[in-house]
This record gives sequence, C-alpha cells and structure tokens, in this order.
Amino acid sequence: MTNNSKESLELILNNSFKESVPLAFLKLLNHSVHLYINESLTYINDINENLYEMSNYAINLFLNLEDVLKENGEEKFKKIETIINYKEKLEKLYRILYAYYTELNIATLILNDKNNLLSSKDNNIESLDFNLFYEDCFVFINEFISPDDLESVLCQLLSSIPIRVSKNKYYEYVEKSLLLINEPEERLKDIFEFLKEQFNGKHVKGYHDFLPDIAMSIENCIEKALEKPNKDEIEGILKEIESIEDNLLNLGDLLLSLYDIFNCMSVLLMLQNVDLESLYNRHVAYKDFYLSSSSLFNEDTDPHEKEILIETLPDLMNQHIGILENNLLKINRKIKDILSNESLKIDSHEELSNIFENHLLIFSHLNQRLMDTLVYNTKNQKDLSVNKELEKYIQKFIQYLDSEFKNMTNPLRKARMQNFLGLIPLAMNSDEFMDYLINAVNMSSDKNKARIVDNIGRIMAYYGFFDNHHCDCNHDHDENCHCHHSHDHKNH
Repeated sequence: MTNNSKESLELILNNSFKESVPLAFLKLLNHSVHLYINESLTYINDINENLYEMSNYAINLFLNLEDVLKENGEEKFKKIETIINYKEKLEKLYRILYAYYTELNIATLILNDKNNLLSSKDNNIESLDFNLFYEDCFVFINEFISPDDLESVLCQLLSSIPIRVSKNKYYEYVEKSLLLINEPEERLKDIFEFLKEQFNGKHVKGYHDFLPDIAMSIENCIEKALEKPNKDEIEGILKEIESIEDNLLNLGDLLLSLYDIFNCMSVLLMLQNVDLESLYNRHVAYKDFYLSSSSLFNEDTDPHEKEILIETLPDLMNQHIGILENNLLKINRKIKDILSNESLKIDSHEELSNIFENHLLIFSHLNQRLMDTLVYNTKNQKDLSVNKELEKYIQKFIQYLDSEFKNMTNPLRKARMQNFLGLIPLAMNSDEFMDYLINAVNMSSDKNKARIVDNIGRIMAYYGFFDNHHCDCNHDHDENCHCHHSHDHKNH
C-alpha cells in the first residue's frame, strides 16, 4: 500500500465520521419522537417492568444528552454496558413477541377453516374457471412479481394453501428447505431452537412471562377455535385476535424504537469529542430539532404545539437524514474502491486499523435492526454442498416434529404444518409451486377449492395484480373480487 493510498484512506475514513455522527444524532431524535407517539408508552408500567425500565432509561439519556456527552470515558463505558444489556433483553422480548404472532396465526388458520366449512352460502364450484385461475397464478409469479420479491411472495402463497400432502412428503420438503441454511456450526443450535419456536410459539423461553395476559388470551382463542364454534362465535374470536394484534403491533414498534435509540446512542457515546455544540455547528436546524423533539416529553409544552411537532418534525429530519445517508454511501464506495484496488494490509498500520474498525462499528450500529436478529442466512437452491452437522440437526428436528404431531388434533396439526411451510426457506421454484398448488386444489373438497382460489386471489389483489384487469360482469373487479369466474379479461 502506497503512502498516498494510506493517507487518502485515512482522510476518507475521518470524513465518514463527519457524516455518521450527525446521522446517529438525527436518527436518535427521530426514533425518540416515534417512541413518544407510541400508545403503549402511556401504560407500559402496567404491562412489563423491564420495558418500563428501559423506556425510562432511553428517555433520560435523550433528555440529558448534553450532560451525558460531557461525561468521562469510564462513565460513558458504563452506559454502553447498560445499553448492551438492554439490547440483549429487547432481542429476547422481540423473539417472544414473534412467538405470540405465530400462535395468533395458528388460531386464525383454524378459524378460517371452520368458517369455510360452516359457510351458509354454497360456493358455485362450476362457475370457477380453474384454467383461468392457474393461468393468472402463473403470470403473477413469473411475470408480475419481481425476481427480488418472488421468494417472499411464494412463501406467502404457500402458507395460504391448506396442507394436502402426507406427513412423509411434508418432512421431505422441510428437510429440503432446511438444507438451505447457510450458517456456521456455532449458530445452528440457536437457529433450530428458533425453528421450534416458529412451529410452536409456546416453546420460546418466557412466553408466559413477558405478556401473561396476552399469552392467556391467545391460548383461549386457540382452545375456542378447536371447539365447535358457530359463525357468530368465530367472528367474535377473530375480532378478539384483531384486538390482540393491534396491541402487539404497538408493543413491537416500541421495542423497535428502543433498540434503534440504543444503537444511535452507542455511536455518540463511543467516540471522543462528540458534544451537542459540535453537532449544532453542523447545521443551523439541528439545535431546533433537538429542542423541539425533547419538548415533546415536557408536560408543560402546549398540546397543540405537540401535535404540530409530531406532524412536521419527522419529515423535516428525514430530509436531513437522507442527505447524510447519501453522503455516507458515497464515502463507503470510495473506501471500497481503495480497498479493492490496493493490496492493502490495514493490520500493519495500527492507527489506520483502529480508525477503520471504528468506521465499521458505527456503520454496523447505524444499520442494525431488531428484526434482523431473527434472520439466518440461506444459500442458493442450486448449491448442492453438504453440511454434515446441519444434516444432524435437521434429522433431530424432523424427529421433534413427528413427536409433536402425535399429541395434536388434526385441525391443530394441519394449521401448524401450513403456517410453518411459509416461514422456512423456500425450496421450490415457480414451476414446482404450480404443481403443489394444482395438487392441493385437486385433492380438496369443493368448499376448500373455493377457499384456495379466494386465498390466492387476495394475495394477488394485495400486490395489485388485478388493477389493470377489466371485466364485463355485473360487479366491480377490485380487492373484494377474487372469484376467478369466467370473466372477459380485456387486458389480460
């Protein structure tokens, strides 16, 4: 590495901090505003003691930011340790929250199945044009959906199709899917624990402790769904599920906001010579942004003024955040170009190495998301490499599934199988999916045939597939029409 290259890289890395530190500051303000407007914050003390403690800690750091940034290195280090501890707690709580959603999905699948069987209006199966349905599905996944979104969409479609395969065939697909996991051996144990939780949310540690009332309500919904509810009772349970989902959505946003606040605060604490004055000097608006966002937490601030701030502040700050992110993106490209064009050995330059590590650490904190903690890497379906340790875990997992199924009623087993299929890595291409879909339709009763058509149609409508299709029938072909009757598709 030449001296010119070394000096150039060092200059670029130092310039990166001029963008990343203000970026962390503005993101901190933005996430704090989102925390303030979260409905759960007003009654978090009654929900969970840990969340109440973490929320107060985050708010106090934010409101006392000037003094916090003036503290010595030891005091800042203690705060960073506390933040790391809180982030670990948030990751565990978010995992439990995910498990609640899993169990709600199970209840919903069972209820939808029973509602379909109780339908007082017989589906006119003869009016369904299955050739048109299959044609639409083929066009939807092969032409309409972008390749980047295809895997996600196919997983959604899979989870909407009732299970119509034998257990052995199901196990074969699960094994084929899990063989796509591409993680080091030390992560496999935790990944397969998470897979168990995806199959049965109640397996997660702390399921009954985090939100005991919600956990109990979800169990009651599943129990009532497994009985013989009539249509009115089914509607009532579905409304209860919807209410629980609304509460979980607010709590999930709260967890995400706290995690983001702690990440941004870590950036400001880990670097020297960062204070409010230097941040204010970067742009004349920054001081107003901080004073305005912190005033939201002040009880003396006029409520009308708070409403105006909530409506305007995020958009204003996002404009500045976008500029900083764009600048940082350009800097990262320059760094990448230097590293790729030079036979660079950064480790041989201690000072440069430390600067580069700080750059990577800050970049990691600015881009780390709580939801990413539940993600694992997968390989391409065409990759036929074998991982013996992974195969051992998969066989144990199949045995786990088999033992779980023995203690389940048929409706519960089918719901769990169907839900899990949409969560694991996709192990089929579009042609194989079409074969799976056609087989499921052919093996279903008339009512379930109509249900499959409707479920798939809803997903297609959600992505706007029918927006440019016009029919000469006597009803609107909009998001409420997924019948695939023999319409005259003029633009199809």
